[in-house]
Amino acid sequence: MRKTILGIFLLLPLSLGAAELPVAQPFSLPDLDDATHDLSEYRGRFLLLEFFTTRCPDCTAMIPRLQRLRKAIPERFLAMVAINNREPVERLRAYKQQHGITYQILRDATTEVFWRYNIEHVPTLFLIDPLGRILGTWDYGSEAEEAMEAILLGNMY
Repeated sequence: MRKTILGIFLLLPLSLGAAELPVAQPFSLPDLDDATHDLSEYRGRFLLLEFFTTRCPDCTAMIPRLQRLRKAIPERFLAMVAINNREPVERLRAYKQQHGITYQILRDATTEVFWRYNIEHVPTLFLIDPLGRILGTWDYGSEAEEAMEAILLGNMY
């Protein structure tokens, strides 16, 4: 199965027409321990970016899917980052521990990154290719979100 996943990752950007893909907006945000992370540190691998809040039931419902992806696809091929806006770090730590989240959570205290990515509701997911181009955007429960999960897991229809 891993060979299938790697093959899809390698071919996906070529099949989508690289010139037509929008470039992901740069960001520099602190994690729960105040270490700063930039979009550029994820270049060279796919990045699944999730915008969420702890008060959102759909965001909480998304966690098991994201955890399955984290477990199925090695981090050297797929980085996963969740971005939260304006919630206290203590609440985010408790939420991460309560739900067993194993991917990075970053804090957008000013909502600047939420604005750059035009986030209107949560959860919203972005799949970014190794060159920093946005392959797709999905929200919870959409058919596109199901398609993204199928692509990432290598379960093509």
